[in-house]
This record gives sequence, structure tokens and C-alpha cells, in this order.
Amino acid sequence: MDVASLMTEDKTKRKEIYFIVPIMFIYTFLMYGKIDNNTGTLIIALMSTLTYFLAIYLFYGIAYMAYSKHTYLLWGSGVAAFVVGYLMTGLSEIWTLLMSWSMILFAGAIIGRLTLTGKSYQKIYLIGLLAVSVFSLGLFSPIWHDLLITATQKSTEMINEVRQSLQAMGYSADAIRESTDSTIKMFHALIRLIPALMILSVVVQFSLGFIIFIYRINKNNLQTQKLAPFIHWKIPFGVTPLLMVAILLRIFGSATYALVADNVIAFLAFFYAITGLALMEFYLEKFNFSKFMRVLFYVMFFFTQLIGLFVAALIGFIDSFADWRKSQPLNLAKE
Repeated sequence: MDVASLMTEDKTKRKEIYFIVPIMFIYTFLMYGKIDNNTGTLIIALMSTLTYFLAIYLFYGIAYMAYSKHTYLLWGSGVAAFVVGYLMTGLSEIWTLLMSWSMILFAGAIIGRLTLTGKSYQKIYLIGLLAVSVFSLGLFSPIWHDLLITATQKSTEMINEVRQSLQAMGYSADAIRESTDSTIKMFHALIRLIPALMILSVVVQFSLGFIIFIYRINKNNLQTQKLAPFIHWKIPFGVTPLLMVAILLRIFGSATYALVADNVIAFLAFFYAITGLALMEFYLEKFNFSKFMRVLFYVMFFFTQLIGLFVAALIGFIDSFADWRKSQPLNLAKE
């Protein structure tokens, strides 16, 4: 590559770095700006969607800034964005502001700096995931109690409305009881898993930002190691003891421990399901299924819904120690 090309590439990198900074402030305004009561539902939905994707971009962008060694600009901008958020919210939301920004800044900085050290992508991802999980607990745990109570009340109201609607349509008492019982069980399960679902929503954002970051530096040949293909993604066997402890707590623990165990199991099941899907894709590729057959398979899998996810998670769990692909233990990348 000649000198002119290097200068052009370096200029492009600098532009991207300085583009990340204003995104920090836009994200802060969208997250913590006061919404007028007259703001339409559609506008609020669009703002929420934009905020969600901006968080993904910031996980990537802050990691890229850390990787590019723009340390002072990164932390200076992060602190400035936090101060702007504080000026908008005051002390009323200081804890939420602190946890949310710390989560993005520290997780992004961790994966950016650790990538410079040459550690495997698996280790980098797991360390970043731990940071995100810890800060998510700090962010969401203060509101879980009230949220669970509110969700229970809302679900009761919805079930009563469903019962009244079925009665108005002339359904028998047995049919109404059967329908509402299944609805109550579904709501009860979802409400119990609210903590895990909230943390997983952030984990998905972090994971997408991480993949974008790795893809970006690999595309520019900034790293020698490459992101492993999806068919080789795998949960390390070392996670199994945590799952076993959660299952034992679920069986023998008190109501509080059982609730914690349910959420830990749901959290881990998400990753085991991804491993199961990777294994399925591995065999679809191994046996040379056509694109049409693959699409048909995933469409059918989609309609299985929770049953399909349970099967995928079970397959992923078994593969964590059976190693059907006979590959070395990988999560997101090969060593």
C-alpha cells in the first residue's frame, strides 16, 4: 500500500472516531431528554428504536476508540455525556445514568483494549459480557420489585378482560377456565423471567456491537485472528457448573432462590440455544442442504416457538460436553 493510500485510510479512521463522539450526546438526549405529554406514540416508538440501535453502535464505537488508543477523547467524551445527562435529569435518575453509561463505556473499553493484547475473542467476549451483566444488575435490580408487582397487576387486568370477552362470546365455563388457566401460566412464567429478559436485551446489544467491532478490525486487516464462522460457535463446558447450581437451587431452594435460579437458567438457555442453532447449521452445511431447504427448515423452526427454542437449548447444552463437531471449545472465535 502506497503512502497516499495510508494517509487516506488514516484520515477515514479519524473521521469515524470523531463521528462516534456526537453519537454519545445524541444517545444521551434520546435516553434522558424529557418527552412532552403531547408526543405521539409513533414518535416515541421511533425514538426508542433509534436509541436501541445507537447503543449497539456505541458498544462498537467505544471499543474502536479504545482499540485506536484515543483514550483521553474516549473518557473525556464519556464524562461529558454523563454530565449532560445529569443536567437533564438531576439527582432523580443519577443511579440509572451512572450504571447505563458505565456499562457502555467500560464494556466497550474492555473489549477494545483487550483486543490490542492479542487475547482470544472468546476470552474478550466473556470478560465484556461479565462487565455488561454486572452493570445491568446494578441498573435494573432497583426497579425489579415494583416492575414485577405492576406486571402482575396488569396481567390480572388483561386476564379479567379476556374472561369477560369469552363470556360475551358465549363460551362455556369450562372453555373459559381452560383458556384463562393457560394464559395465567404464560403470564406467570414471563413475569418471573423479567429480570433475565431485561439483562438479555442489553446483552444482545453488546453482542451485536462486539461482532461489528471484530468484523470492522478484521476487514481492515488490523488483527491476525478471525471471527469463527457461526457453525463453530459453542458454549464452553466450564459454564456447566453454574447451570447445575442454578438447577439445584430451583429444585431445593426457597421461593426467592427459585426465582433467581429461573432467571439464571433462562439467561444461560439463550446462549445454549444459539449453540444449538449453530450445531443445526453445521449439519445443514455438512449434508449440503440447498438454500431453499435451509429456509424451509428455519421457517418450520420459527413456528415451533418455545418448543423449538427449548430443543435448541437442550442440543446446545449436550454439545457443550459431547462436542459433536469435534472442534476445540469455541464461543465466538477460535483461539
